[in-house]
Amino acid sequence: MNCRKVFLLGIPFAIIASPCTTPITATVLAYAAAKGSMWYGFSLLFTYAMGRSIPLLAAGTCTSVLKNASKFDGFSRVIQKISGVA
Repeated sequence: MNCRKVFLLGIPFAIIASPCTTPITATVLAYAAAKGSMWYGFSLLFTYAMGRSIPLLAAGTCTSVLKNASKFDGFSRVIQKISGVA
């Protein structure tokens, strides 16, 4: 995919995810502003960004690995049930 398509696909995701993340982001920003330290605010926002993005990246990576691995076919029902419970 070229960059334009990826950007255009990201816009709806950002609009959909915005109501879920705005209260948390505002809280982190308010807490960082109350502390008054730029580096403390940077570390808080960086930690929040990593905590929000790493699980998404891991899920996307693991999904493609499991989908392409034929040796996991026997475990797919078990994985689906565990994922459903989770």
